[in-house]
Amino acid sequence: MDTTAAMRGNRWWGVSGVVFAVLFLIGFALLGDSGETGEEIIAFYDDNRVRSIIAFLCFAASALAYIWFTAAVRNVLALAEPEPRGLTALGYGAGLVTATLIVVGAAPAAALGDTANDAGANAADAYALVSSMTYPLITIGIGMSSLLALAVGLVTLRTGVLPRWFGWASLVAAPLILVAVLFLPIFVFLLWVATAGVVLLMREDATNEGAMERASRAEA
Repeated sequence: MDTTAAMRGNRWWGVSGVVFAVLFLIGFALLGDSGETGEEIIAFYDDNRVRSIIAFLCFAASALAYIWFTAAVRNVLALAEPEPRGLTALGYGAGLVTATLIVVGAAPAAALGDTANDAGANAADAYALVSSMTYPLITIGIGMSSLLALAVGLVTLRTGVLPRWFGWASLVAAPLILVAVLFLPIFVFLLWVATAGVVLLMREDATNEGAMERASRAEA
């Protein structure tokens, strides 16, 4: 019973990558375009207070899922990479930085939405400044995960711990993720994370099937 429960629990390691991608996309869509001038930004957040708070909560939840996903990747890479496991540590640290900057970058949305109703005309410049921080912080955070993709690609190709095609795909994705500030690479990043989640899930299923077969033979 304990073994079965553990196997079911391990499935969530792979699912976390897909959950992250979905939550991030929802938060990104809800955040929308708040405008360019301070007055437009104040009006946007005044009209969309609940929406901006929900967007922040989606980003925060996605960051938690990404930490879980990053830990799953670290566990798999650590099984294959020889000591001192430098690439594994590098990728894990980069993933944590990404999760942190996603939350920090999304925080202004909640703060501006919560205070826009009381903002005066003299607050327009401040609102424009704070609002302009969101996109750079989130995309810089995403760019840090280029190191995670690089680590996955190199360790996979050296050890075969994950499918070889995914190792090559990770190496191709890494430099694209690095320039996430250009917008379209954001979707490359999300696709890579979701695909990695599916790959981890399939790997876990294969591992569990092997363990169950060995257990059955032992009982027989």
